[in-house]
Amino acid sequence: MDKIRSLKDFSDLVRRERRARGWTQAELGQRAGLATKHISRLENGANEPRVSTMLAVLAALGSELSATPLGQAAPGEIGDIF
Repeated sequence: MDKIRSLKDFSDLVRRERRARGWTQAELGQRAGLATKHISRLENGANEPRVSTMLAVLAALGSELSATPLGQAAPGEIGDIF
């Protein structure tokens, strides 16, 4: 599970997952219902996306957004011990 703590983390995740699937930015955009330029801006951190945009992109990638309080491990994840 990736921990997203910044826009850069999210941008990097989207780029990595898109490339892992062999998709172009246009293909991801089509699957997410977004223009290619929005995917490009998202991957480059050019602007802060709306939550609805982030959710659409994650859904297109077969992922979801979840929140875990800082310092707590998600189920099945090893947490900080110090």
